[in-house]
Amino acid sequence: MKHRKYRLQWKKFVGRLLCWILGIPINVIPIVFSHITGNTQDILSNIGDFLLLIISDLNFSFISVSVVFVLLLEGFFADEDTPPIYRQVQMVSAICFVGALVVYCVFALVPGFYSSIDLHTRKKFNLWLVALTLVLGIISNYLYSCEKVRQDT
Repeated sequence: MKHRKYRLQWKKFVGRLLCWILGIPINVIPIVFSHITGNTQDILSNIGDFLLLIISDLNFSFISVSVVFVLLLEGFFADEDTPPIYRQVQMVSAICFVGALVVYCVFALVPGFYSSIDLHTRKKFNLWLVALTLVLGIISNYLYSCEKVRQDT
């Protein structure tokens, strides 16, 4: 019985992970601009409340949905050298994507439902989504960055 061995390509892993993680704050920029009003002194004096508004925003939830979708797309471009468990992680990503998309659509399409939820509860929900997205992203990038070690027989 042959055992396949895989080696992590650190440069590929770190480069992909940095690009991927930078995508999350870039996606927050439109949310920040939507909450900025004419008086920036109020924002600067109460930065904690401003950050709470940003993190509890409904559009903040969509960041996780879109980033997990990108993870799914990467799976279509994976070659045969990726570890077999990568496909299983892709299935978990697909389930998370569908679940997050359904929840986002319910929040977006049912008038007043999202706004009826407490601000801190919305923040916790969005932070859990981001944490789930980061865990899936790190695992996916790790597995995607592994290459099969060629063994001569």
